Amino acid sequence: MAIKVNFRCIGCGVCSHVAPSIFKLDDARGVSVVLSQIITEAAKRAEESCPVNAISIELPQTAND
Repeated sequence: MAIKVNFRCIGCGVCSHVAPSIFKLDDARGVSVVLSQIITEAAKRAEESCPVNAISIELPQTAND
């Protein structure tokens, strides 16, 4: 499982506002960075809220996949 922010990030800060324990805006680079790999409901909301779809959350595969 992994939470990632890709090259599309525009540094708008929505994710760090929605899930501050998971994302932080790196002012020097102008993009968000991942602070934690714990997949919370807030992390999922941040993924859904990202205006440029720069956040991806990869869930672990199950034995049935």
